[in-house]
Order: sequence, then C-alpha cells, then structure tokens
Amino acid sequence: MSRKRRLDDGAEVKDDRVSDLSDDILYHILSSLDDTKLVVQTSVLSKRWRDLWKDVGVLNLNRNSFSAIQGGRNFVRNFLRLRSQHATIHKVSFTSKYTRVKNRDDQFVLLDNEPLEMVLGHAAGRTKHRESSLEALELVDCYRVDLGSISGGCRMLTTLELRGCEWMVSRGHDPFANIPLLRCLKLLDCSLSWSSDRFKVTGLQLLRLEIRSSKWFSISQVLSPKLESFCFTTHVSHMVELPELNLPSLDRATVRMVSYPYAGLYNELGWCSRVAVKFLQGLRNVKSLDLYFEDVVLSLSYSFTPRIAVSLTSKMLVVVD
Repeated sequence: MSRKRRLDDGAEVKDDRVSDLSDDILYHILSSLDDTKLVVQTSVLSKRWRDLWKDVGVLNLNRNSFSAIQGGRNFVRNFLRLRSQHATIHKVSFTSKYTRVKNRDDQFVLLDNEPLEMVLGHAAGRTKHRESSLEALELVDCYRVDLGSISGGCRMLTTLELRGCEWMVSRGHDPFANIPLLRCLKLLDCSLSWSSDRFKVTGLQLLRLEIRSSKWFSISQVLSPKLESFCFTTHVSHMVELPELNLPSLDRATVRMVSYPYAGLYNELGWCSRVAVKFLQGLRNVKSLDLYFEDVVLSLSYSFTPRIAVSLTSKMLVVVD
C-alpha cells in the first residue's frame, strides 16, 4: 500500500504507508492471512517486519501448502522452535491432507497428524512450562483425531470446530467433557471410526452448538443446561437415531431433516414422523424454531405447536392433530 506525491520538480515518488503502521495493526494483518506459511513469507519482505511472525498468535496450517509430508513437518518444527519465548498461541486452524499409502496388509491408511500434535503440544503449554493459551481450534479433514489429547491439554479452549474429521469414542461418553470453558462447538460432516459407538454432549458452559451429521455419526444425548443456540442437520431414516435433548435455556434452534433416498416406505408407515416428533419434544422450551424438512411427513400434536414460533419450508407437510 503506497501513495504517490509530486516533488517541486514534478517528479513522482511513492510513500511507503505500510511501514508507518503500528506493530499492533501489522500483527492483525498477519493474523488474518489464511496460511501461516504465507505469514512467514510476508514478514521476511521487510527488515522491520522480519521478526513479527514470531509473535503472531494465530496459526493457520494447511497441509496442501506442502508438496511432501516431511516438508510440512519440518516447517512446523522450525516455526515453533524459532517463535518468541513469551509468545502465546490463542487460535489454531489445521487442514490435513489425505495422503494414501499402503501398509503391510495392503490396506489404505491416511497420514498424518504429527504437525498438529506438535502445535497442540506447544499451545497447550507442555514446553517451557507455559500455561495453556489456546482459545479456538479448527480441524478440517483430520483422520483419527485424538480428542482425549485435546481435552486434556487445551483446557482454556472456548471454541472448537471439527469439519470432515474422524475420531474414536466410547459408548455413552462425552469426548468434550474435559474442556470446562467450551462455549461454542461445531461438528460438521464428521464420522466415528468403526469401533466407536454413540456419544453424548454435556457441556455445562456450552452456549452454541451446531451439528451436521452423516450416517456414520450418531449422538445419543445433548444435555447442556446453558445452551442458547442449537443448529442440527441430519438425515432421517430407519438407520438414524436422533439424540435425546434436554436444553432448558434454549433461545433459538434450527433443525434440518432430509429423508434418505429409498426411505419412502418408512415415511409412509409413519416411522420418520414418530422419530422426528420424539426429537422435537426436547425443544419445548425454545422461543424460536426454524424447521426445514424435505420429503418427510410430520405429525405434531396441538399441545406442542403454540409454544414456539415455527418457520416451515414448502417441502414439508405438517399435520396438526
């Protein structure tokens, strides 16, 4: 960013306006870049900025920025080693790269989470005896995410978003229970490994929850006493079990349900209607509810509907008893 001005002799020169910015503004600009590799490359363009990247508290790591796995590992290792001793990390976004290799059993597996593990270990304060500073974490397309490590090491976390990730969980367990300050949780298009079962969400301080589930992702209960906003998207069929809800403080909810292809028989028999109504009973206390149903016939009792302001789509058939 520069500005042209004319000298007395008519010649034009450019004023460097970026160099006049304060360090705080430059930190903000660098933090807004969507790739930490680009942050480092931008910093070295100027002598004054050369060390600014060492104090940036936002890390956006994308495995697609590196042509080889080892290159990504080396970058993260050197980045963490050269950071300022007193610099903290308060937000991390990590996008994995699905690299398929064959193991001895000739089966395809996905790599690798080592850069993420290094960053989380650093941010969680396991090095140099620092306290955990990480407040926001976003993981995209990560395979076999260790939620236990996140819960145990990142106890200051207030925002967690998982997109396209897979993890393991024990039956009836809340994998986020050990994150006491969690306020916002997003689980989008995630899946559970084959050996896992349905889990629950019981955040005591949770205020916002968004779930967009697939057929390999099943929640048994959502029991959050302070939850104010709930967004839930799922497919409805005989294969899907909807969660039990207990949300006494809920202010606004958005529910999207789409029946699976070839599930018409179950709709005709009223199976989907019974499942959906049972799920909606858990939203009795909500003040505003938006319903988006596709190809589902829903029957609501009269005692349920007056309690909420309902917004419906044209693709939904509602029968009031």
